[in-house]
Parts: sequence; structure tokens; C-alpha cells
Amino acid sequence: MFVHARSNELDNIGRVIDFSVLKSVIDKWIDTHWDHAFLIYEQDTLLMPIRTTLSFQKPAFICKFNPTAENMAKFLLNEVFPDIFSKYPIKIFKVELWESENNRVVAALV
Repeated sequence: MFVHARSNELDNIGRVIDFSVLKSVIDKWIDTHWDHAFLIYEQDTLLMPIRTTLSFQKPAFICKFNPTAENMAKFLLNEVFPDIFSKYPIKIFKVELWESENNRVVAALV
């Protein structure tokens, strides 16, 4: 995943944000919510009824969207990143999510 950030001002050494902070904040959210989790669309009529009987390493993440790469990138851009970066003077304006080496999607604010 590539994440693009911008800010109206740079920090005291000339950066929008320290990359290690950006990576740490994003990795913490991904590790907590999506890493090794099973993403289930809340309208999935097959999986939702049996989700509690399935064995997962982590609880399933119930999505209000069909968990396609496109929707996942859009969710990160519009829902997750504004929340987790609210205390930082930055705005995430573009997310590139890679499905494979040859396939990626881009969600961007206009």
C-alpha cells in the first residue's frame, strides 16, 4: 500500500510527517483490524449467519461495504485515515492498494 499525505506546513526539519510515524500509525490499525482477519460484508447472507461458528485467529471484521480492493482503499481514505491521523497536521489524500505485483487500485480525494 502507498499512502500520500499533504500538509499546509512542514515540521521543524522540513517534512510533512516522519515516515516512521506514518507507517507506525497505519500498521497499528491494519494489525489490529485487518491483519489475519476475515473481512465479511455485513450483507453477506451466507457468512453473516455462521460467522460466530467459524474459527479465526482474530475476530472477523464486519464491513459495511463489499470488501473489494477498491472499497477497502476508499474506506481507508474516507473513514479510517481521517480518524487515526486526526491529531496530526496532515491529510491523507490518496491510497494505492496493491492486490498483487501487477494489480492495484487507487482511491483519491478530488
